[in-house]
Amino acid sequence: PWNSLKIANILPQLECQCKNCKEPLLLFGRFTEMTEHVQKLFRYRNFITVSSNSWWDYLYAKERFLTLEGRQLNGKRNFNKRFNKAYPNAEFIPLNPSTIPMARAFLEKWYKSRGDMDEGLIAERDAINLAFEHWDDFELIGGILKEGDSVFGFTYGSGVYEDIFAVHIEKADRNIVGAYPALAVALAKMLPEKYKVLNREEDLGVPGLRKAKEDWFPCGVVRKTVLKLQKDNSIPDIKS
Repeated sequence: PWNSLKIANILPQLECQCKNCKEPLLLFGRFTEMTEHVQKLFRYRNFITVSSNSWWDYLYAKERFLTLEGRQLNGKRNFNKRFNKAYPNAEFIPLNPSTIPMARAFLEKWYKSRGDMDEGLIAERDAINLAFEHWDDFELIGGILKEGDSVFGFTYGSGVYEDIFAVHIEKADRNIVGAYPALAVALAKMLPEKYKVLNREEDLGVPGLRKAKEDWFPCGVVRKTVLKLQKDNSIPDIKS
């Protein structure tokens, strides 16, 4: 939630720092909420917004993952059944500092199976490792799907609003039929009851990722945008 007083004090400071670096101030967030607040706080300033559906977050009712009911989720339901039949002793254990090494080992194998690492995958790997290093500080919730010594995948996220949980990462073995649906269902069952909606984040414009998210049939999206404040000649240069 926006705190107008804090934002009114922070944004000019950020803009001054950006100006000293000869860079524009860019803000990234929810389209309607962010633009309305910025317009109110800086009514005499001009700003532009740029948005793309590649940045929009997909929202889902958690109940759909718990029940997998309905014709739309027939495919997910079948894949989940196939996984459970093939691995009847599979369990979903909590991700925490004591089990993170297990997830790290799986992640290393997962990236090796992808071949050459591009900038996006490198940035993703670094972000995951950062999350692992500060697990408790970030108040993350997640788990590992495994059977015996075999790890099929892991997932985690965090609460972003009173009843909304954002799924930040979901990694599963692509060679295991139904591993991804089973992972998604297991996380939904683990979450505290207060979370009613899952935010499974954006698709980054990747066709395969977009299809994967649409196959769960979202109930809505969060429109996000980049907002750029135009130059303000009244802000002095900061001398080092």
